[in-house]
Amino acid sequence: MFMIIVQVFAVAVLVAIFAVPIYMGSEIDKDKLKIEIMRRQKALGKPIFDDVDFEKYHSFKELSRLNEELKNLQRIKKAKEGSLPWYEGVTPVSGKVTQKQNFEYVGLEELQEALIPLNWDLSIVEQENDVYDKKKRTRRIQEVNELKEKVDAYFKKCFGRNVIKLFNTKITWSGAEFFIKLALKYGYVETYALKAIKRDLESIFPTKSIEITESGNVIRIAFKTSEIEFPTTHYMFSKFASEGVPKTPLTIMAGMDKEGRVRQYDLAQTSVLLCGGAGSGKSNFVRQTISSIMLHSTPDEVKFVVYSPVAIEFNYLKGSPYLYKDILSEEEETLEVLAELKNEIERRWKLFSECDVHNISRFNSIVDEKEKIPYLLVTLTEAESLFYKKQEEVVELLLSLARGRSTGVILLHTTKTARTACVPQGLKNNLSGVIAFRLNNEFDSRIAIGTEEACDLLVSECLIKWIDSPQPAKITTPYVSDKEMAILVESTTKKFS
Repeated sequence: MFMIIVQVFAVAVLVAIFAVPIYMGSEIDKDKLKIEIMRRQKALGKPIFDDVDFEKYHSFKELSRLNEELKNLQRIKKAKEGSLPWYEGVTPVSGKVTQKQNFEYVGLEELQEALIPLNWDLSIVEQENDVYDKKKRTRRIQEVNELKEKVDAYFKKCFGRNVIKLFNTKITWSGAEFFIKLALKYGYVETYALKAIKRDLESIFPTKSIEITESGNVIRIAFKTSEIEFPTTHYMFSKFASEGVPKTPLTIMAGMDKEGRVRQYDLAQTSVLLCGGAGSGKSNFVRQTISSIMLHSTPDEVKFVVYSPVAIEFNYLKGSPYLYKDILSEEEETLEVLAELKNEIERRWKLFSECDVHNISRFNSIVDEKEKIPYLLVTLTEAESLFYKKQEEVVELLLSLARGRSTGVILLHTTKTARTACVPQGLKNNLSGVIAFRLNNEFDSRIAIGTEEACDLLVSECLIKWIDSPQPAKITTPYVSDKEMAILVESTTKKFS
């Protein structure tokens, strides 16, 4: 028994001899780690831990994990500041990453027959090269694949190996997009990284107008290809006519999105602010708006009121049965007509009240054919020219029109810029639909449509922000010449006279 006690005591002594230094060594390591953690916290501008804070971390492993997190934050900070490359701000997973790839080509669809009666012949507008070009499509695919290889090589060079776990390619009629998902352990691709990637990749692409965004750690790279399958004006109007009966007589064909879809907008929903610099496509949009409406609506359903300080701008409409008033170019005469329209809105409200209805659509559905009233689209180009002498009076009249949507009176207010001098804030608040063509700078773009993208648009491209879509949609608009407008106005005049 005595010998057993001696042996147990000897073992305890040996354990103590070796355990104490190990314990003391681990405590020293923990102290060093705590000092390192506090230094990192100070460098990051974070609150520095005291003894009470460190008591929450019971093991060396927990402290090591905290230290690693702070270390990653320091790398991200340095990457943001530019002292480290952007890819040092993220940590990819360890081990081999297998890259999955998908490819999609969204081409233009074949045209179908019109499903609505047409008031003018679609052959009036440009229809050259509506035919699908197989050789062009092959060249475009080859170009995009070559760029894909270069982008793939760029990311491999950044990380020293493949860290892309998903690389999707999508080609549309106007360009292409890469969708890249990185296999990351820590961090995510922030704005600073997107800007750095854009700078690095601009030398690879044939055009510098590349767009790089991020969502859910997926990097989207959008760009124009050297060749495009550009949809003609004839193609867009034909697609519009083949998609069924428009929602209201004021439904327009705005153009085509990148997916090859013809985008329709119902102007009966809201008054609209249309802005853009000189030569951006603003006047052409007015022509296509008028031609869209004339394609499917009769003069009994829609009338136009048009003003332009340049008297000849709407010459093609002279004599058209769609005109509510003669073309306006003089300030005093225009103010008189705006006052008449204000009275017309009040008259219509009285009619609605007598019939116990709240909008033009309901009113026209219950009255006889002869009692129906037309929608009135009031188009004011360079409308700021009306503000010079009687701004308060003009703004009051325009506010009345902008608020007259339910009565069928819709204001299309066009201007070079959405700044307050051209569009007073009270008026802008009542123009819920915004169509922005290319603007001169980022400031004008933000004022107009809440994003800087409008200053990078090409001619005939626009951003449309609608009441049911808070994010602007990028649209390519068709070109309708003055000559084509004159021909289709002549055609509809003969039809309805």
